[in-house]
Amino acid sequence: MLTLASANLWDLYDPDRPAPERWRQVEDMLAELDPDVLVVQELIARGPDKRSGAADAAAVLAGALGMESAVDGVPAVAVGGGIHHVAILWRRTLSPVPGSVARYERDPAGLWHALVTVEFDLGGSRLRVGSVHLSPFDGISRAQDVRQVHRAICRDGTSALVGGDWNCLGGDETYDRDPYAAALADGWTWDPDWAYQYAADGSLDRAAAQWFEGPGGMRDCARLAGVAWEPTTGHVAEPHPPRRIDRWYATPSMPEAAIVDVQVAAAEHVGTASDHRPVIVTVNPYHLATREQQ
Repeated sequence: MLTLASANLWDLYDPDRPAPERWRQVEDMLAELDPDVLVVQELIARGPDKRSGAADAAAVLAGALGMESAVDGVPAVAVGGGIHHVAILWRRTLSPVPGSVARYERDPAGLWHALVTVEFDLGGSRLRVGSVHLSPFDGISRAQDVRQVHRAICRDGTSALVGGDWNCLGGDETYDRDPYAAALADGWTWDPDWAYQYAADGSLDRAAAQWFEGPGGMRDCARLAGVAWEPTTGHVAEPHPPRRIDRWYATPSMPEAAIVDVQVAAAEHVGTASDHRPVIVTVNPYHLATREQQ
């Protein structure tokens, strides 16, 4: 079995806001999860050379976890438009495909944050893996960005998974119920930050996920695995009620049988290391090989 974890690391290694004790908590928390592949969001790098800064941050994290973060010297990082960047790390026994690092950033792809992908040779089959971070503020940007993500992750028939912080709810209203209506019914006060989750007509904005999961054909791995709904945020105080905004998606070419399980790291395990709970998907590579060898 292959385990892949997606984790938003809450401004990890920000040189302007040093928090070495929490950074160690992040490293310890991820080490206990011990995934084969780790896709991360919110590595921090500032200044004129963000690419080098993001690569350095990924290398520090990889060193702490005993993992790799570069393919033949090419860092598996993508730079966001601000200070938040994404990366992919992997167990040293895995074999990334040479030349497979692909970056989709503000320039020229137009993404609010970024997407990075890497392909792995699993011995008879290949698996493309992506790490993505969408806008927390702009629903129009999110809807545009998922089209770029789709283009990047589905560009051929290679089985692929993309995990990340989508900063919006899933497309299925019965699985990801409206958390804001429930919060108001429980006596919460409307917070201005909630407005960024709504469309201009006042409806909850699911456009990005509905396109991704609808015409895009992407499958929400939690729903594929048939697991119960679990929030990925809300264990640390924030303006929003608990939500499931961190998700793994499988491409249309990914065999459903390959998705064995999806779990959200326990809130007590994450603690205050991050304001997001990592999401772990378990994959059976046998089904990838079976599908691609037919």
